[in-house]
Amino acid sequence: MLATLVSLTACWGSGGHQRTADKDGASPTGPSSTTSTTVSYAVPATIDAAYVEKVMKALDHLYGDAVRQLVTDHAMSDRFIKQLLALYSKTPFEGYQVVWRKSLNDGLKSIAPQPGDPLTHIQAVLQASPTCVVVQVDRDLSPTLARRQDESPQRFVALIPKDPARDPLIANPTPWTMSFDGYTQTGKVPEGPCEP
Repeated sequence: MLATLVSLTACWGSGGHQRTADKDGASPTGPSSTTSTTVSYAVPATIDAAYVEKVMKALDHLYGDAVRQLVTDHAMSDRFIKQLLALYSKTPFEGYQVVWRKSLNDGLKSIAPQPGDPLTHIQAVLQASPTCVVVQVDRDLSPTLARRQDESPQRFVALIPKDPARDPLIANPTPWTMSFDGYTQTGKVPEGPCEP
């Protein structure tokens, strides 16, 4: 749990992740995502970088939606909690609640005025099966932050099959949830990244 919290907290850099209301009082909105075709997230026979990148684009949009919800409500609302539930398995979900609660206590000062979606580029697929995907990533959370994300050791993301009961809003269009999102202090692959 400690390594996970280190990775979770470090995602935001030393400045935390706070923000106050827009100067004109308007609610922040994220990038629009209108499309005329339906994207398929069905698990392919071979899970490759292109597939994982497509999944991460959807998860990054959900992450952006959660941050925008937090900023709009200026609280950990029921909708925000349900978005986090759909995004993360149990351990990171619990860790992120601690991080977000601290952010709220600090006034949300370092959240971007209009949070966007994180950007994730898959550098290497380290493990790929229908029950566990581990990837080395370049993950930029700066679109959600008021300032550029701090440098960090190598980042990793682990995906496990989503429990539909954890997505009551049907906010996550993929069959995956993140069981690890961050880095270790050593910069090496986390131990047991696909443990829920």
